[in-house]
Amino acid sequence: SYALLDENVYTFLVAPTGCDMDVTYPSVVDASQFDPTQDAATLSLSAQSNLYRAVWSTIPFSAFLSQEAWVGAVRQETVDIGRRVMTAGTSDVNSALWTPIQRAIATNELTIDVLDAGAGAASDVNLARAYMNSGFSMVLLAEHFCQGTILSGPPLTPEQVLDQAIDRFTNAVTVAGVASGAEAGKIENASTVGLARAHLQKKSYG
Repeated sequence: SYALLDENVYTFLVAPTGCDMDVTYPSVVDASQFDPTQDAATLSLSAQSNLYRAVWSTIPFSAFLSQEAWVGAVRQETVDIGRRVMTAGTSDVNSALWTPIQRAIATNELTIDVLDAGAGAASDVNLARAYMNSGFSMVLLAEHFCQGTILSGPPLTPEQVLDQAIDRFTNAVTVAGVASGAEAGKIENASTVGLARAHLQKKSYG
């Protein structure tokens, strides 16, 4: 029985040598092989997923801040937000609000930088998507914080952040309006709604 076991183990160890052991990562784009045209959708949709995560993360805390929901957590950090006595040192403010929103802004802004240099940028639906998602991310930032930053630079007031969001939505409408297909139409419509929301939040009714 020992001889049979050894033979089976040996067979198991030798068998992989006849297989292709190369590992591929379909969700990872190698920087040296990145193609702004071929990989544009992957980059744009990946950045969009960060906006989705930011929305998911901010929903309960938005409800606590607006008193649409009562905190039932035993964690002091979460209770502090519900009582509106949180500080910059409150961990939930950084991990559940600031970080997800900043990640969504940063990834969409970097996507814009890359795709805007492409040959077909003027009608690139993926670029329009990144502009739109960056705009919505900035609206989240302006709604939740008294100051904000976009990638780097001095602190911005909520009104200044909303101005940046308006710029992104305007660009999204422009690019999506030239692009073709049903997705472009959806982005154009959603960006128009985002544009109105940013103006409303800014109290810019004219």
